[in-house]
Amino acid sequence: MFITGTGLKDPDLAVSSITAHTLEIEPTMEALEAAALQGS
Repeated sequence: MFITGTGLKDPDLAVSSITAHTLEIEPTMEALEAAALQGS
């Protein structure tokens, strides 16, 4: 069972939350990697 930052204990909502965070994080990581490649 997942417990999200909002205190929800619904596994489906937790998975949705994790998926949303992942979608937000991935483009940021790509941008950081691109910036690192340009800087080197």
